[in-house]
Amino acid sequence: MWLPCGLTPYLVIYELMLWTVCLVGDNFLPTLNIIKDHIWAKALADSATHGAIGALSWAVCVDLDFRNNYKVLECILAGFLSCAIDLDHFIAAGSFQLKDALSLTNRPVFHDTTIIPAIALLLYFVCYNLNRFYSLPLIFTIAWLSHHLRDGTRRGLWVRPFGSTPPIPYVVYVILVMLLPVTCRIFMTIYGMRMDRYLTKERDIEMNII
Repeated sequence: MWLPCGLTPYLVIYELMLWTVCLVGDNFLPTLNIIKDHIWAKALADSATHGAIGALSWAVCVDLDFRNNYKVLECILAGFLSCAIDLDHFIAAGSFQLKDALSLTNRPVFHDTTIIPAIALLLYFVCYNLNRFYSLPLIFTIAWLSHHLRDGTRRGLWVRPFGSTPPIPYVVYVILVMLLPVTCRIFMTIYGMRMDRYLTKERDIEMNII
């Protein structure tokens, strides 16, 4: 069932939580001595912020109700995917040492923004042919794009073959991160309405044939 894209209590709550996570994760946690003085704590805090932003972004998309286990699992998946991007640091470094992973001179492959639509399109065709997991391409897009936007405040977006954009101003980043799931929510509603009309027509045709 597709939910309306209008204003709901859940939408307001999750958007406020998303805004709070951005501010706390980027401006408060890095100032704590236990985090800034320990490389692993700093990496975990950064990864947790990415994951929380990914999970909350999908919560906005689906108007998460914790009584719906399927939606909860989708949000957990979004959070995991948003964290998993940084595994490419270890792959590129060829080492499981955090120091090596953070010492790369170039950004690794998963941080190339141009691969997001390519992978999302591939997932769409796979899910379409499997006739299941239809939300996976959007979950992936929300999770990875929110990660890229947050990283973009430091080094810009890496868009091959054109290079990197200028760093994204922090206020612009927060606005984009909050608008991203709302835009996806609207898209899901419009697409869902079209699919409902299509399925209704198909059922009417079948009834007329019978």
